[in-house]
Amino acid sequence: MHNPAFFLGLLAICANAIPLFARDDVKLPGFHQPEAVPIDLSVNFPKISVRDGSNIDAISAAARDALAASLKISTDQIKVSFAHTSTNGGTHHVHFVQLVDGIEVTNGVANVNLTPDGKPYSVYSSFVPTTTTSSFSASAKSAGISVDVAVLKFAQSKGLATADRLTVKQDGAKYVVSGAPFANQDIQASKKIYQKGSTLIPCWDLSVDLGYTWLNAFVSIATGEI
Repeated sequence: MHNPAFFLGLLAICANAIPLFARDDVKLPGFHQPEAVPIDLSVNFPKISVRDGSNIDAISAAARDALAASLKISTDQIKVSFAHTSTNGGTHHVHFVQLVDGIEVTNGVANVNLTPDGKPYSVYSSFVPTTTTSSFSASAKSAGISVDVAVLKFAQSKGLATADRLTVKQDGAKYVVSGAPFANQDIQASKKIYQKGSTLIPCWDLSVDLGYTWLNAFVSIATGEI
């Protein structure tokens, strides 16, 4: 599955009112990555022609289709997040993220590893079960706090002074928050879904440059905490 180092910088942030001074010793909850389970794609994996055997786009599409069939979900619930062919041996590696109502489940991921001729040899998934996604309310993903309030909640949790009013610019599904004095640059944000046990939590994903470190904070849209 993913290298554990990939998740070290990801922190789930709880919003609780505290004095506004830096608290580097605060222990924040770590990023929750559900256990990935192995999947056998051999039955559902389509035959790839010799011509397409080394084409990473064709291999990614075939892996997506087989994964959807094995998990009994539609292909529009699966998005390729990264795909590449190794220069040492020619093996292919395709990484996916799950979508629910068009929004990424930030810790619902899968990867498919294939031989140079396009046959899967290792497949793992931590996708949300279909029983959970079917009961998820589409309206729940947008009700609650705005992205600038989420940044204020983040600042409170870290004990960081910030302006009461921040500037927000939206470009499609991406948001840019300006005016936070603790950030070395504008804060990039987007809506995500965070799975915790059998619960799906709509949240703001904040990418914050503190100068000495980068943090990804996931702030609940409904409650202001994770």
